Amino acid sequence: MTARLDGKVCVVTGAGGDIGCATVALMAARGASIVAVDLTPAGLARAKAQAGTAAFLGVEADVTQEAQVAGYAARAKAKFGRIDVLFNNAGVEGGPSAAWRLTPEVSRADFDRVFAVNVTGVFLGMKHVIPIMVEGGGGSIINTASVAGIRPGPGQIAYAASKAAVMGMTRTAALEWGERSVRVNCINPGPLEGRMMEQIVSGMAEHRPGGEPAGIRGEFIPMGRWGRPAEIAGVVVFLASDASSFITGALHPIDGGMTA
Repeated sequence: MTARLDGKVCVVTGAGGDIGCATVALMAARGASIVAVDLTPAGLARAKAQAGTAAFLGVEADVTQEAQVAGYAARAKAKFGRIDVLFNNAGVEGGPSAAWRLTPEVSRADFDRVFAVNVTGVFLGMKHVIPIMVEGGGGSIINTASVAGIRPGPGQIAYAASKAAVMGMTRTAALEWGERSVRVNCINPGPLEGRMMEQIVSGMAEHRPGGEPAGIRGEFIPMGRWGRPAEIAGVVVFLASDASSFITGALHPIDGGMTA
């Protein structure tokens, strides 16, 4: 059965990125109204193009700033009357000193930035959206973690720690709000085609002893390739839909068998 989102109001942060755009496109195709949140007007324009003719609201916001997070939640409710789905997807791999660096080489500023976006942004999204969901009778939250939170590699001190934190927050919120029909899950994507992995591989090639490791482009994954953003979107839409109505507090590796 195809998971449908007919009539649901879906908020997507990081909507202009690779995963965000793929998810907006699929959510819209499955019947959702879209609230796209992104840091830049260009990101919102990309998301709007993916939404096509679906009901759409674009909000420029920094997920690390509580007033702006409260603002996107309030604007979503004001326009559509409720929020049924929050895809807490905004994330960064790190600045120039954190995309791939050994621990002593990572600047404090870059470490803090990774946590501000990947951890604080997820926390603030849940903080301000959960009350709206409870008021509306429930909803589904999907947080973007990573296989790095399950099985970290070298050179990922900030990113791996931030994604492990997302996993912990997901489980905590699921325990808190299950009785109020708010489900909270996270996805753990493996390496994906797109800007983020190219940035990480570039950092490895430039700064890792020995350069880019053999097999990094997919040979070490049982399925033999990187994933595609659309493959992540399919899982997100399933978790957003009523087809997953008894799933909460779960981690979902989407990694071609990498963590098997």
